[in-house]
Amino acid sequence: MGQTSNMQKLYDQVYKDRKVSSPKLEDTYTLVVERSKAEFKKDIVNVEPRLKPGVDKKGAIRLQPKEKSFDEKDFKSALSHIQVKIVDEIGAGQPESGSSKYTTYKLKDKDGTVFRVVLGGGSFSNKGMTYERQLVEELTNAIKYKQSNPLLAELEKLTGTHFVSIRTGFNKLVRRKLSGQPNDVGEEIADLILVGANGEDYFISLKGKNGKTLSNNGIAGIFRQVGDQIVPGFSQVVDTLFGAAKVDLNEAAQGLTSYLNNTAGGNPSPVDVTNSLSDQDKDIIMNYLASAIDFGYLYVKNLGKNKFKIVNLATIDDVKEFIGDIQSVQIKYPYYKDDTRMGKRKNLSIDIKTSKSRFSFDVRNASGDIIPKQINLVQP
Repeated sequence: MGQTSNMQKLYDQVYKDRKVSSPKLEDTYTLVVERSKAEFKKDIVNVEPRLKPGVDKKGAIRLQPKEKSFDEKDFKSALSHIQVKIVDEIGAGQPESGSSKYTTYKLKDKDGTVFRVVLGGGSFSNKGMTYERQLVEELTNAIKYKQSNPLLAELEKLTGTHFVSIRTGFNKLVRRKLSGQPNDVGEEIADLILVGANGEDYFISLKGKNGKTLSNNGIAGIFRQVGDQIVPGFSQVVDTLFGAAKVDLNEAAQGLTSYLNNTAGGNPSPVDVTNSLSDQDKDIIMNYLASAIDFGYLYVKNLGKNKFKIVNLATIDDVKEFIGDIQSVQIKYPYYKDDTRMGKRKNLSIDIKTSKSRFSFDVRNASGDIIPKQINLVQP
């Protein structure tokens, strides 16, 4: 009854006494839904400033949590304040879903209008956040109640101090600039801060067992679309890192264009550029690796079964020791061959093998679009 009343009211307001042909009632329903969606976005952001509206896709409203601490309980609490109820939760990729990655919430407002909302980002997008919160809780209890904890024991042995308290850093979304100049970012990126009996703070960056991403930086403007073609753009990273690594942006743009139009093209084979690198090129690549990692913290990766990899990244020298000497560099370009999983690729990657490990700068778009907007450093 609520929906019909609202639709009829809007229908009458817009078309009563007009000498024009009135649209079908279902068209007016579309207007009501769109108006309700706009009102919902305004209301939800007003009562919950930790949310911001995103770009709507597949007919669903997109909301982005600003803080990692934001969770489903916070979302439901905000809904109750604006008299909106969840009537269904649709799994990612399911019929009626608005996302292949996130849960879609089907909502009904006080007037009975139904619409769909997708929450993306924050704790909704990072499975590692659950592990990190659990680990923090375990460490907090171990310190408070003087319980045995394998990670705490390893950290105390490494630092030579006894920890007396703990603080968390989950309330921050961190944006770091990839500049080729490493910075002290310990306090900025810490998932938790352990306070030693010596009065010092120890900044800890946590990584789950399946976590591979060491950094995530913006790189908007590297490519742009002109009609049905993708062409090279510009950024400082392109001018320095990509130049040192001998990345051919025209070849990358051709591969992206083929991917965009589903036409065969691009190079599916890795291109080894090692022999083309000068010592100066390697220094630039090393500095960008170090800039992506930065310094001023302890890197802790869960290996499973109460075992951890702990790396002291307190200084620039520590970071470069962690990276090792560059031995080879390969470029992987976007391409399109066919629509199978292995028959296409839209990422541009700089794969770097060192004396200590392997790293890859992956230039990608995490929103399902084609033009890359971020560059991640991953450790496969």
